[in-house]
Amino acid sequence: MVGSLRTTLDAQGRLEEYWLNRAVSGTRFAPEELAEAVKAVSREDVVQVAQRVQLDSVYTLRGKEG
Repeated sequence: MVGSLRTTLDAQGRLEEYWLNRAVSGTRFAPEELAEAVKAVSREDVVQVAQRVQLDSVYTLRGKEG
């Protein structure tokens, strides 16, 4: 993720897309700031959040035959 954020700075189109997504999501982190925040996340942070995930919906997809 950090590498992807850093390459955002290399292309005008990617930078435009990045800021458009930030505007829609309501966050205002620059790519560099977001990369630093991502690097600060520990394995324990991820495990702690993952333990709170709960199943919300189950879908069964069928083809046109069914």
